[in-house]
Amino acid sequence: MDITKNRLYAVVGAIVLFKLILAYAFPIWPDEGYYLTWTRNIDTGFYCHPPMVGWLMYVMSFISRDIFFHRLIAIFVSTAAGFVIFAVARDITRDEKKAALASLVYFLSPANVFFIVLTNDAPLFLFTLLCVVCFYYAVARDRIIFSMLAGVFMGLAFLCKYFAVLLFLSMVVYLAFNRNRRTLTHCLVAGIAALPIASINLYYNYMNCWNNVMVQWFNRTGDKSFSALYFIGYVFGQLYWLTPWGLYYLVRERGGVAAFFAERTRLVFALALLAPLAFMALIGLKAASLHWTLPFFSILPIVLLGLQSESLKRIVVGNAIFASAHALVIVVLLLLPLSLFKDFRYYTDFVLYKKGDLICAELAPYRGKYVFGTIGYTVSSTLDYYCGEYFLIFNSLSKWGRNDDKVTDFRKLDGKNILVVSPKIETADEYRHLFERVEVRYVDVLEGRFSFIVGDGFKYAAYRDTTLRKALDKLYNVPTWLPCGSCYFFDRYFPERKY
Repeated sequence: MDITKNRLYAVVGAIVLFKLILAYAFPIWPDEGYYLTWTRNIDTGFYCHPPMVGWLMYVMSFISRDIFFHRLIAIFVSTAAGFVIFAVARDITRDEKKAALASLVYFLSPANVFFIVLTNDAPLFLFTLLCVVCFYYAVARDRIIFSMLAGVFMGLAFLCKYFAVLLFLSMVVYLAFNRNRRTLTHCLVAGIAALPIASINLYYNYMNCWNNVMVQWFNRTGDKSFSALYFIGYVFGQLYWLTPWGLYYLVRERGGVAAFFAERTRLVFALALLAPLAFMALIGLKAASLHWTLPFFSILPIVLLGLQSESLKRIVVGNAIFASAHALVIVVLLLLPLSLFKDFRYYTDFVLYKKGDLICAELAPYRGKYVFGTIGYTVSSTLDYYCGEYFLIFNSLSKWGRNDDKVTDFRKLDGKNILVVSPKIETADEYRHLFERVEVRYVDVLEGRFSFIVGDGFKYAAYRDTTLRKALDKLYNVPTWLPCGSCYFFDRYFPERKY
């Protein structure tokens, strides 16, 4: 069956409809809640990540805070990426049917079908693709305007996730293959155009204890050793995105692929995929995460244009079956009653994500009498969404979600009453030194047991000398070689600490 543009639109329409249904039915994801919580205290940056998703959600929050509405961002940008692939593939091959097949490889991949949970990867996916496409047109048509646009999109991608810097690495590698003044000019223009945008994040870090640098480069993997298992996980992760059948046809028709890239400007696409993968393979010796390389696979359908149309059709069919299997599993899981999972270790977490409003109802008698908090950002952000109010993070030394360190000033809570929600079975012993009086009340919600740590008379001095002191040593140990313009954590709790 020939794939025409009208059939492409029909398939995309069906996929978008499915994603809308899934976006409505899927419970809130912890990171989504965290980003939505950020919008209450918008800034030029956030503790764990660059700020792009927070900014997008902040704009959307003026219309609605419902998570379905915010997921429309992910659905829109992931769909737009597919049509960018179609337009570029058609321009390169002058073959609309083959371009439609290439875009269907993407549209029917699990990465697109399930791109409904809003994370940094959603806008990053589109910005990565646009950066590479613009750089291709810059070198193919020798137009400075395209290298400027490539730099702008690279800067925007950097404000989504730091791995976007590998886009510039791929440009430098391309320069090594095409050592001439024009290519060098396009690389320099792209880099210079990206700098003003990327400097927003640099300034935020300089004025905020180098938060992003500390969590991503020191606290995130500092306790991990090099392991072959990480690398094996990385390799299988890339095979998942590429798919075994995609790899098979690339190897079988390697001659055709090589001929396709004989046009040197097209090497931009191949290197934009291979250079980041090679670099992250080194990181994969110490840590590996499946979603790290996902944005660079936005280039894969264009790389596959070197294959025969029949091979592309078979990859489309394989992806359709693969995505359908994923869809079936997800739909079945969503339809199953929560009670079926009550013996699972993380059952209370499932209750929290799916029925957080019931926990809010249990908190009603304490509202106005206690300041609400939780033991970690996952619980805080989820309850923030369901209850419509901010939950501070209490007594946590986790490296994640510490944007609360900027928001909550524990000095102002001295002597106040605080209620801390935990999805785990807690005892009062760990909290006695932090309150005048404290007790733990157990609350059952849909057979999931939550702990309410009810503390009267918060002791700020004790909290500073224990929890905050440990956080200072563990998470805010900024290297002396990093010039620091300001650090709220030092200024607020440890003014004797210099920066």
